[in-house]
Amino acid sequence: MEDDDKFQVALCNVVNAADGLCLLGAATTLSEGRALLARLALDMQPDVLLVDLELPDGSGPALIEETRRRHPECDVMMVTVFGDERNMLRALACGASGYLLKDLPGPELAERIRRLHAGGG
Repeated sequence: MEDDDKFQVALCNVVNAADGLCLLGAATTLSEGRALLARLALDMQPDVLLVDLELPDGSGPALIEETRRRHPECDVMMVTVFGDERNMLRALACGASGYLLKDLPGPELAERIRRLHAGGG
């Protein structure tokens, strides 16, 4: 779930181009994210969910908490421009398994997603 269109496109491209990763969907708002997860739950469970800290119609941490309750096997990674300790702790407190800063290069983003799914956080 990402509300910055340019970053969302770039992130989708990184995931689609990375070996071993498969993009199941993308959303720009909290409500779109909830709807996407509901649709996916009918067919398949996502392994990793990437969530922005702030979404136009709500907070990323709210979606993380919901996802952890409904899909406990899904790893959730907070993706944000805010690298301060307060926001990192907020993401982890609501159930995020990891934390990504948006300024990481594409190959490093893909590698961190792989590591999270492999249990590396």
